[in-house]
Amino acid sequence: LDVVGKGVQIYDCNPATLAWTFREPAAVLSGRRGRPVGIHFVGPTFESFDGSAVVGARPKSVQPDPTAIPWLLLEADANRGDGVLSQVDFIQRIETRGGLAPAGTCDPAADATVAVPYRARYVFYAD
Repeated sequence: LDVVGKGVQIYDCNPATLAWTFREPAAVLSGRRGRPVGIHFVGPTFESFDGSAVVGARPKSVQPDPTAIPWLLLEADANRGDGVLSQVDFIQRIETRGGLAPAGTCDPAADATVAVPYRARYVFYAD
């Protein structure tokens, strides 16, 4: 399965360090012709509209573009359902654009949370 994810990377202001800390992604996954086929959220979890899902773990990353979130290779940690994601073994996030935490420090009183737009290509592999 090869899809495009469009959404946001959500960051919280850490009051102890005054730095942005990643909380979770929130994205819609679209297939060919731009038709939504699923969603991506905390876990990292990928859920198809057919009811199947996969949760990734143990990421390996590279950052070919310093202006965007890293490319990732995730290994499936858990699968559910009988649909398209039920047999996925690996998830690859590539061709990323945007999504980086804001530069510099944050003020917890004024900047509690920020949602940064991003786009990525997700490729799901099954044996």
